[in-house]
Amino acid sequence: MRINASITYMNDPLYSFWGFNGPAAYDSGTPASFTSVDYALWGNRSLSPNINYYGMSRQMLRGLANVQGRIAPHLNWAAGVNFWKWTIGDMRDNSDVKYDTDITLYNYYQSIGAIHADEAKGGMALELNGGFVFDTRDIEAAPNKGIWAEAYLNGNVLDHRYLKACVYFRHYISIPINIPAGNPVFAYRLAWQQTIAGETPFYMIQNNPLLVQRNMISEGFGSSNTIRGLRENRILAEGMAWANTELRVKLVNFKLFNQYFYVAVNPFFDAGIITKGYREDVLKTVLEDAKLADIDGYTGPTQIYDPSRTKDLIYSAGLGLKIAMNQNFIVSAELAKCFTPGLDAGLWIGIGINYQF
Repeated sequence: MRINASITYMNDPLYSFWGFNGPAAYDSGTPASFTSVDYALWGNRSLSPNINYYGMSRQMLRGLANVQGRIAPHLNWAAGVNFWKWTIGDMRDNSDVKYDTDITLYNYYQSIGAIHADEAKGGMALELNGGFVFDTRDIEAAPNKGIWAEAYLNGNVLDHRYLKACVYFRHYISIPINIPAGNPVFAYRLAWQQTIAGETPFYMIQNNPLLVQRNMISEGFGSSNTIRGLRENRILAEGMAWANTELRVKLVNFKLFNQYFYVAVNPFFDAGIITKGYREDVLKTVLEDAKLADIDGYTGPTQIYDPSRTKDLIYSAGLGLKIAMNQNFIVSAELAKCFTPGLDAGLWIGIGINYQF
């Protein structure tokens, strides 16, 4: 038997909400134009009123427990329970000069019905999951060879019930070219996650169900968990398919204080597409935010949704640096850039632990 369990609390007083369905949710600027009036909507006190259009707050309490048991060599059954409690609201800004919380995308989505009243302030979820795991990896933290595949169902049994199907296939291929520090490894992941019954409430739409937590959070599409080079949770949808590919090359290995270390780089390419949109029926009827036109000094676009872009291909590329100790503790730093118009977050930097998959 194998048990994975965790309890996590996170407090985000200035959390960002970018809208639903990724490329279809209009982004009024990019970091390349940070000084422009358009991008000031992301957070700037020079306008009147002071605007952080994409701002909100969020608190999360999460408890996870997942169990795996042996069916046959390399094949396990898996089952688990996940509890979530969310408290959501306007930005909690403790500075002397306050942002105007009335002019935010979070509040505008409530006014048009894209965020329902009974979920706008948060809620609870109790998810049950069950499925199968196939695992032939030689080393879990950074495999040199093998396959790691999972297929399972994940459903909420409390209010706002839903059922999600999750399939992940990861393959690690050693390239025998006899580099002194170790053979390079080509690694790729193919993934699909989609709601197949019910509808996910707003406070859970960013969740990315995983049987084994490799990072502090497993949320949304964007940041270090799925498609690198995007802002965190930039893509919120009921269904998403994506692929990650990277070449892991060890540059040097050495011993220090009787511990084994190595340094590696991992150039990568990520891509994904929305397979099922979220509340498109509401958003297609309201494409503009009239409040944007009322901001003193703002002359940019007021469009907040473009339904023709829901199925746009999302793709990015970058380079990572890894420092590993004793094969199982890996410090990671990655740089990436997204090439999908409207989703570019400039030079994205991700710092954490472990390879992404």
